[in-house]
Amino acid sequence: MSLEIGLNTWRSKFSKVRREVILRHYLVPDSRHGLPAALVKHWKPRVPLTLVDVGASFGSFTASVAKHHDIGRALLVEPLAERCNQLRGAYTKPVYSVCQQALADFEGEADFNVWDFDYASSLHDLPADRADLFVGIELGQQRKRPVKVGTLDSLLAQEEISGDIELLKMDVQGGELNVLKGAQRSLPRIRNIWCEVAFHELYESAATFQKVFDYLVARGFLLKAIGETSNGANGGVLQADVLFSRP
Repeated sequence: MSLEIGLNTWRSKFSKVRREVILRHYLVPDSRHGLPAALVKHWKPRVPLTLVDVGASFGSFTASVAKHHDIGRALLVEPLAERCNQLRGAYTKPVYSVCQQALADFEGEADFNVWDFDYASSLHDLPADRADLFVGIELGQQRKRPVKVGTLDSLLAQEEISGDIELLKMDVQGGELNVLKGAQRSLPRIRNIWCEVAFHELYESAATFQKVFDYLVARGFLLKAIGETSNGANGGVLQADVLFSRP
């Protein structure tokens, strides 16, 4: 290997590491550039797999799974119209379906809180005195948009997704427990759940890790792994990605 090629290879690796450090600092999921390490280590999927990606955003998590494993069927759920338009251009039937709505434990319509930094957007409101917990992030302006809300049970029936669901991924900013409560019929056939959880009530009336943990353990899941964590302004752990699996 020539010196120039060696230097370019080193620069590329350094840039990737630097990028991942920056993404972690700003709470942007590093799974955009590959599956999270905890998931790779502790999740051994049955393939071809069925994936449900709730809070799909740009679809980067689904893309990361597809790079590593054979996806037989995937459902991407996202409440923001502009994101869904992008997803539909990248993820096409019959393998992929994109659904524009939020998931909770009821059917209807609700206001969706959207910030300029839209990864923080949620069905739950974020009080001004808690916004500074997002270290190094400018959330920007908050707007409310009416969105369709449904349950995971009804959506899976609508999309005719039957059989085992190998992985349910949730990034719903405090709405994790409500999504699970809307999956009473489908939860028994979900094998693994990868979700972001908060260790403090960050959003109003939002679920915390303890509530999600108690709910899933009572229904036969094990806490299998804790992935990347992010810290709040006081230095304590604020959020983390976690994996729950059936034995």
